[in-house]
Amino acid sequence: MRKPLKAWLRSVVRSVSLFTLLLTIWHYCPLTAEAAGEDFSSFMKGGTMSHVSEQENAGFVYKENGVAKDPFLTMADSGANYAQFDLFTSSGARGLTDVKALAMRAKNAGLHISINFFYSDDYSNSLPSGWPSDIASLKTKVYEYTTQVLQALDAQGTRPSVVKIGNEIDGRFRDGFLLPVGQKSTNYSNFIALLKQGVAATRDFDPSIKIMIHSAANNTTDNQSFYGGLVANNLDFDIIALSFYQNWQGNLANLNDNLTYLANHFDKKIVIAETAYPWTETNYDTTTNHIPTETGYAHTTQGQYDYLQRMMDIIAKAPGSKGVGMLVWPTDYISTASHKSAWDNSAFWDSLTGNAVSSITLFQTPVKIGSGIAVNLLTNPSFETDGAATQSVTGWSTWSPNAQYSAADYTETGGFLGTYRATHWNANPYEVYTFQIVKNLQNGTYTLKAWVRSGGGQSTAKLLAKNFGSASSLFATIPSSGAWTQITIPNIGVTNGQCEVGVYSVAATGQWLSFDQVELYRQ
Repeated sequence: MRKPLKAWLRSVVRSVSLFTLLLTIWHYCPLTAEAAGEDFSSFMKGGTMSHVSEQENAGFVYKENGVAKDPFLTMADSGANYAQFDLFTSSGARGLTDVKALAMRAKNAGLHISINFFYSDDYSNSLPSGWPSDIASLKTKVYEYTTQVLQALDAQGTRPSVVKIGNEIDGRFRDGFLLPVGQKSTNYSNFIALLKQGVAATRDFDPSIKIMIHSAANNTTDNQSFYGGLVANNLDFDIIALSFYQNWQGNLANLNDNLTYLANHFDKKIVIAETAYPWTETNYDTTTNHIPTETGYAHTTQGQYDYLQRMMDIIAKAPGSKGVGMLVWPTDYISTASHKSAWDNSAFWDSLTGNAVSSITLFQTPVKIGSGIAVNLLTNPSFETDGAATQSVTGWSTWSPNAQYSAADYTETGGFLGTYRATHWNANPYEVYTFQIVKNLQNGTYTLKAWVRSGGGQSTAKLLAKNFGSASSLFATIPSSGAWTQITIPNIGVTNGQCEVGVYSVAATGQWLSFDQVELYRQ
């Protein structure tokens, strides 16, 4: 039976209206990964990568093990999940065109994106050239500029998950932003009004994008005053972002105190949005380097790794599961002839060789928000405890048939992170097993990892997990490679409260392998 004309027309109108609505939603809210803001389900790990194109244009080649490799891929492969970009209002390095290109590389590497709005032509936080200086016009300009940046990033598929409205604006180093109009100490109402415009533009564009407000204060009193003022003035933001450098904000105990206080007093997540620690005392140019010193952490790759790993642990253990991330500044700021750096000793690439330094792998550390980093259950996992090369390695045992080849395992210099590594080698054919039995484990699922190198040729070369309650062993074959390579045995199901782990090799005369930074942790 045919519908009456009026009913048929109503049906068509409804169909067209629904189609138009769906088309509108699709246009303004594209169903892409970029549309979703940070949900705090995973710990934010990464850093600022705003100098990459500038240094590449100066001739620097970012490498990994001597081979050119996009630094964003190196960061992602090393366990990072975020790239942060400083954004200036000027053109050139750290301008919008530059940031768009870098953001695309970050996206292609699988990294989330954080944008640091400076609202300045440079690092000074001063009013950009050509911007209005009356507060009414400037408020409009901030809103329009923020929107335009987000639209430009979104148009190429690099919508940020997080934005920072202003850089270190608490007053310790920079007295507000958009200076002098937004000077915090003398024009606080302007300061708040301008912040609200940046926030409003972000919320109007995409409410799921998380907003950070950034402080460089070094004590709880100043941070209480700064963030308390923002909350009292109804500023809508999600994350307390802190700078933490040892020579300006104190030691790790100070960090713990500050995070504990902020977590207990504010209903906000907390991210260390800037931090660094040197892996060398070498200065690659004539610019004076920043060399902070924390007791117990040497200026080595091992020291940098341990310091930043400890920082992640402190952050993730903040009360109320409020510590959600650590972003290093700068990861990429090496030294070139035309672009010298005071941070080349802290960046994750070597200014001379171009290679990524081994401590960049700290981002592979499993971190759980609320409980901290995964605890390595092994004794002397990096073979540094003895302080010298030895055949009697603390925490480790040796087996060979009738103890015939016990001299085939030992430690020597040339470690992956620190000074020492463990090695299997002998001037005669040999069979040797270096192992450790970990007892009093909670039954559950564990992961075993190790960094390895090998000249190859062995009939057997394995990382092993055994005697964990199963009749069978688990193993990962050690590949033939002169470059350090991490191998993993996941999903070790411990049911008897212990696990034996080790490296086993059967080899001909002169064949060798080395291993370092061995980890056993609960998943």
